Amino acid sequence: GYFSAFLGIHIFGLSGAQVFIPGIFAIIGHNWPVFFHFQGGRGVATLASIALAYDFERAIVIFIAAIPFIIVRVSGLTPFVIIAGLIFFEPDAAGLLLALAFIMILRRLQGEWEVFRVSPKKLWVLKNIILYDRATANPHSWKDIFKRHYS
Repeated sequence: GYFSAFLGIHIFGLSGAQVFIPGIFAIIGHNWPVFFHFQGGRGVATLASIALAYDFERAIVIFIAAIPFIIVRVSGLTPFVIIAGLIFFEPDAAGLLLALAFIMILRRLQGEWEVFRVSPKKLWVLKNIILYDRATANPHSWKDIFKRHYS
């Protein structure tokens, strides 16, 4: 991700919203790699590296803004916070970045497709996939987390 955005900026002279075009293709390649039978990752690290290549200082500000979501265990929102931060700093790229958010939701849905397909509560499952990056919700409290790990 970083390399594609870096090349776009420094070799091909891309600027503004154009920087995110090679990044989108890097994330698609990461999410659905040909060499691993289209079973890849979620694209979050690739997205973070694209943000770093785009503008290091702004990316650090965006990452700091994402920390509370990680602390309260709603880390599934982290990539969407990064995307929202990039839209804030580069409003011309909103269309591309919203397409990127859609691609990330599709990848998450692909991983939980069977649960989503058979569930009678599709909106509930979709909400959990977006918020928590899985079909089930987080434990309700820190007490539940510690009971599970330290009991």
